[in-house]
Amino acid sequence: MRYIVTAKIIYLSFNPKKTCGAIGIDGGIVRATGSFEEVVRKMGCEVKVKAYPDRVIMPGFVDAHMHLDDFGKYISIIDLRGVTSIEEMKAKISRAAKEDGWVLGHGWDQDLFSEGRWPTRNDLDKVQDFRPVFLSRVDLHSAVMNSAAIKEMGLEEKFAGDSDLVRDSTESITGVVKERVFGYADDWIKFNMPDEEWKEMLRKAETEANKVGVTSVGFMSCSIRQYTILSQLKRKSGLSLRIHAYISSDEFQNLDYSGGDEFLRISGVKSFSDGSLGSRTALLSFPYSDDAGNYGEIRESNHSIYKSGKLAESRRMDIGTHAIGDKALDNVLSVYEKLCKGHRIEHASLVRNDQLERIRKCKAVLVVQPHFTITDFWTLNRVGKEKAGIAYPFNTILKNEIPLAFSTDCPVENLNPWETVYAAVTRGSYESVPLGLVSGEERISTEQALQAYTEGSADALKDPKIGSLYDGNFADFIAVDRDPLEVEDNELRFIKVVGTWVGGKPVWQP
Repeated sequence: MRYIVTAKIIYLSFNPKKTCGAIGIDGGIVRATGSFEEVVRKMGCEVKVKAYPDRVIMPGFVDAHMHLDDFGKYISIIDLRGVTSIEEMKAKISRAAKEDGWVLGHGWDQDLFSEGRWPTRNDLDKVQDFRPVFLSRVDLHSAVMNSAAIKEMGLEEKFAGDSDLVRDSTESITGVVKERVFGYADDWIKFNMPDEEWKEMLRKAETEANKVGVTSVGFMSCSIRQYTILSQLKRKSGLSLRIHAYISSDEFQNLDYSGGDEFLRISGVKSFSDGSLGSRTALLSFPYSDDAGNYGEIRESNHSIYKSGKLAESRRMDIGTHAIGDKALDNVLSVYEKLCKGHRIEHASLVRNDQLERIRKCKAVLVVQPHFTITDFWTLNRVGKEKAGIAYPFNTILKNEIPLAFSTDCPVENLNPWETVYAAVTRGSYESVPLGLVSGEERISTEQALQAYTEGSADALKDPKIGSLYDGNFADFIAVDRDPLEVEDNELRFIKVVGTWVGGKPVWQP
């Protein structure tokens, strides 16, 4: 289908800021830009016109780091985000319980609980003692399980002596699992879900992405099985979301891959250097301010990350390495300095000034999640007020000309891009988040945020045909109800998507 699309204003890109009044589309590609009259002259008469007279058009959002499988799964299970007590968590589990099968939930944060502690298996056993229960923390680095779940997976035997199977002062298992044990348990649950269930969940995730204006994603820690299921969905009825898969490092070693296409491809490997701040497993160069003597954990050795990076390079792919703590970032930079330039660093939550030049020399792309500045309201508790300057220093990163890409880590954060843009621009100032109150200089402009969420993220995915609407690029764009460069900062989160197009086709409208 050939289209001419018009709007009150069309943003072709944000850095530099380029605008026009109409775009011409043929074969899913932008073929002309300019005024309506100019585009008509280029496109001819046999074309369909779609007008958005009171709306604004801009490139579709590119979420460079999210988990499509987890998002699809968590759409359908117990939502524990915002729960403020263990008693409230237990009530939600009790209400949602069915007659058989696993009880699954996601999104709790112990720092919100009025009890001031982590939940335990004893808490869960009181409301569900025979059906297995698995409730993942918001960061996807920890979970709490009941006794039935621990027994069914055989965790006590398989992980005897592992500190990630948390025990109390009497050496009894608490039900909290972190990092290695969490990963095993989460994979166990995913493995036991049938393909047909996964197909339904992945389609739901795709639809939700279309609704909020996300047109391309980096699917991190994708398994070969999930990639195969997505391939089947694409062959059967196509995809309305461009997916760049980054395969888990343990599966990447044996990957047999012959290429992808413009909608689905394997772009690289995902590795882990450390854990998360929320679970106090991110690797720091200093002890946690609220957990004396704890410096965090190493997830993968430098040697393991280097091997994955070299293998990715041999396949002309990237490596994206998770590094939240500043010491983890040191480790990753030590590896990247031995690899080709231009690989990805995921999260980079704590960045010291002495690391900036090393990052720049590696030409590493920092793939960050700005909404952490709001949801991780406890950041100063973890790192101490004197370290506030190294937490999520987005403005400093841009001033040092380091490539910055935006994402949500969904379902860790809400997939809605406008919440992320709002967080980058306001830094929690309207919510009086302690970090934002002492590091306001790290706020960035709306224009910078939108650039990072479109072309910046496209650069992270190494896809030059997404993220902007120049001639020759994919016609992936959204229509919104107001101009993001004209609204007040505190209004950014309320912008609504009123139309999403992918490959020159409308894929969602209210």
